Amino acid sequence: MAVGADDDVSDHAFGSSEQLPSPLIFRLTRRVTASLPRQSEQASSTAVYCGVREFSCDEDCVAIPEWLLQTAGLAVGEPVAVEFVRPEKGLFAQLQALDSAAASVGDLRAILEAHMRSNLTALSVGETFRVPVGDMDQPLSFSVVALEPLGAVDIVDTDLSVDILQADGVV
Repeated sequence: MAVGADDDVSDHAFGSSEQLPSPLIFRLTRRVTASLPRQSEQASSTAVYCGVREFSCDEDCVAIPEWLLQTAGLAVGEPVAVEFVRPEKGLFAQLQALDSAAASVGDLRAILEAHMRSNLTALSVGETFRVPVGDMDQPLSFSVVALEPLGAVDIVDTDLSVDILQADGVV
């Protein structure tokens, strides 16, 4: 399967009668090919976990938002392995703000939780995601530092406890 970037992926929605069971979570990794030595593949590719909003791509193709491509270390057109998984429900997440501007956001926790609830289905340690904030020109970036019970968790319909570390390390 080849990767294609899709900046509009987050804008797609299911038709009312076409919804899939929720959550439908997949692990994406670079697919092993004979021309790529196994050691360099492992060093440059990270598994990421994501949900599927719709199935409208051509056969043998998957559209992935740019931020997810970057997190996975994938490039457009590169072979990717897509595996259905059922991670455990998340209990705890520690997120590191990567932008010092996060400290000046009034109710950062509410903005972050609303974004996660409507845009993410799973989290994995090492993943970075962006959160648009009101009138800020650029979205804030957050890195997933720690998760419980495992390094990748389902965050749909769960009471996830979230700790936020500011860019300077202050909670």
